[in-house]
Amino acid sequence: MNSKLRTVREVAYLNLSAIHESLASDFHEALDRVLDSSAFSGGAEVADFESDFARFLGVTECIGCSSGSSALVLALESLGVGPGDEVVVPCNSFVASAEAVRRTGATPVFCDVDRQSYLMDLKSVASKVGPRTRAVIPVHLHGNVVDIPKLRMAIPPEVLIVEDAAQAHGGGLGGLSVGSMGDMAAFSFYPGKNLGALGEAGAVTTNSRELAAQARLRRSWGERERYVHSIPAFNERMDGLQGAFLSIKLRHFPAWEEFRKMQVGIYLEALKGIQGVNLPDNSNPDRVWHIFAPAFESRTRLREHLSEAGIQTAIHYPFLIPLQPSFGPDFGQPEDFPVGLHLAETILSLPLGPHLKQADLEYVIDVVVDFYV
Repeated sequence: MNSKLRTVREVAYLNLSAIHESLASDFHEALDRVLDSSAFSGGAEVADFESDFARFLGVTECIGCSSGSSALVLALESLGVGPGDEVVVPCNSFVASAEAVRRTGATPVFCDVDRQSYLMDLKSVASKVGPRTRAVIPVHLHGNVVDIPKLRMAIPPEVLIVEDAAQAHGGGLGGLSVGSMGDMAAFSFYPGKNLGALGEAGAVTTNSRELAAQARLRRSWGERERYVHSIPAFNERMDGLQGAFLSIKLRHFPAWEEFRKMQVGIYLEALKGIQGVNLPDNSNPDRVWHIFAPAFESRTRLREHLSEAGIQTAIHYPFLIPLQPSFGPDFGQPEDFPVGLHLAETILSLPLGPHLKQADLEYVIDVVVDFYV
């Protein structure tokens, strides 16, 4: 390892202030509109965003809600998932995909993931399907897209598919858009997502009018008419202000995604062939890049090296869901998830996004190369 470095340059992993700076006047106009209308929960701004996002994805129905976690629960409950059911989920993801299953009263069953794509391993999925399996949640992790048509062929036809698209806004596969391939899909607009709100927000998408009606009913106390509660439900509505902000950001989203793809292209070209660096899958031209996370040998020392050079990084995710204290041994042992465990111990997320300047990107690459070459 060569210890010679350029002058330290501070590079943020994510800088929302820099991303939002050019949109400030639009945000203030949106705030004024919502203040004037007093439509703080739901309302026209949310309805407009739902329409815009459905058109962007090429789906017929979009139901805005309070968070990505709420979107997962709404989708599962709208499909009738509940106590006594099992739902197959990947071991290496954010905990929301599994906790949403438990929120319905169903039981998550964990499968291993693929070493190259980081996505659920379809053979592992098939091995986990049993007589109580009601659904599978394919997580489009880091922006990479699970092959839903192949997944459908790997599971019985009665098993439902709920896409967790929280990290894959705008992605697709073979002309099919993320959010349109499963029975239902859940999106998160957490501020750090590629399409992020200025607070918490989410959405459910589907091409079924009947399922959409169920989700709309469940996001607002089960009310078909005021104070008449037809089913057990809760308040999962999207704020009017977040609908307005998301509509603004959606207009800029395609350009931001192209910028991310350009940055990843530079990373991939500069880091290919370096011993100790295993680059993430880029075989699907329609994937998007929420996170750029190669698998690195000596990850801990590399991360320290980057930090000393002023570069922020992140780890997604350092602990497998079934091995979390909140789950316990009944959900699996480390030897059940060898690939997931390997990724949890090796992948490191490098800075990526519209906040980065070309010089920032080149500096990160130089520091990584300095560590290995």
